[in-house]
Amino acid sequence: LESQALPPTVQAIIQARIERLDGPARRMLERAAVLGREFDLAVLAAINDSAEDLQRALAHARNQDLIYPVRTDLRPTYRFKHVLTQVAVYAGLSPVERKALHARVLRSMEVEYAAWTEEAVEAFAYHAMHGELWEEAVRYNRQAAQKALARSAFLEAGLAFEHALAAHAH
Repeated sequence: LESQALPPTVQAIIQARIERLDGPARRMLERAAVLGREFDLAVLAAINDSAEDLQRALAHARNQDLIYPVRTDLRPTYRFKHVLTQVAVYAGLSPVERKALHARVLRSMEVEYAAWTEEAVEAFAYHAMHGELWEEAVRYNRQAAQKALARSAFLEAGLAFEHALAAHAH
């Protein structure tokens, strides 16, 4: 997301919509933006301050047409209506906030997806890197690289190995 720059006018318009939300709804969207365009409700709940605030915040953001539920057979999931909304919310976070939220997301995902670590290893690696949790970043990026090699995704494997080396340098 950091590499996707929005034109200032688009950023300002989206930011104005976000500022109309109450505090819990804004905080919920910030956390959701760190999770990605589509986000698992269980992980969001794990990094949110209170379950009651989360339900109100979700309803408020849905009423403002910013997010919507996605039908899945496995877990309750939501999605930002527009990727630009997610990018703008994420861009509004300070680097310190982003780092802290990515670390919290990783810790929550490690618990929520404990049985699915292999399936979610790329997400673990992503959040470990952005949360600057270097030991975990090395481990998860190596696992993601090995997973990619197993399916002959050599470019993806190379990138994951590069990320593991970069994390190892820390």
